[in-house]
Amino acid sequence: MNNELLRQLTVPEQTLVDAEIQRRTKSEAATYILAVTFGCFGAHRYYRGKTGTAVAMTLIPFLTFGLGIFITYIWMIVDLCLIPGWQRADEAEVERTQHLLDRRQTEATTFHTDDTTYGAAAYPIVSATTLIQPNSVIESEVIAETHATSMSLASTSTSISASISTSLADNHDEL
Repeated sequence: MNNELLRQLTVPEQTLVDAEIQRRTKSEAATYILAVTFGCFGAHRYYRGKTGTAVAMTLIPFLTFGLGIFITYIWMIVDLCLIPGWQRADEAEVERTQHLLDRRQTEATTFHTDDTTYGAAAYPIVSATTLIQPNSVIESEVIAETHATSMSLASTSTSISASISTSLADNHDEL
């Protein structure tokens, strides 16, 4: 990643970026080791995050009473050829993530129209006075919401009791 952009990030953002890159980066050597040792059971696919096909590779030998192990060995050999492509795809995904971060940083550094933006934040900051409301306003909103809810419940309750009464009357008439 560009060092200039890393310097523009705050410490928590840098930590988040580093953690995400580490999380998404899978070792090609570890993938090969898992493929060679436990490849017939899909261990390398679990490691790479391909859990759907990994579960299939795990279940095939058991569901075929061991005969499917030959299928999964062939599948593993094919996967040994596919691992470099998986690695390139993962690296491309990390680069895409870095590109999005770069674009966000570019937008953030060019969006300084007034005092409502600070540092790398490209979003206006709402002043604290608009977030704090007097207790009377909050109480009136809570009372209005409670009244509306109770009215809704009352009408629902009335319609349910009317429906039950009609149903009971129909059943009583049949007897």
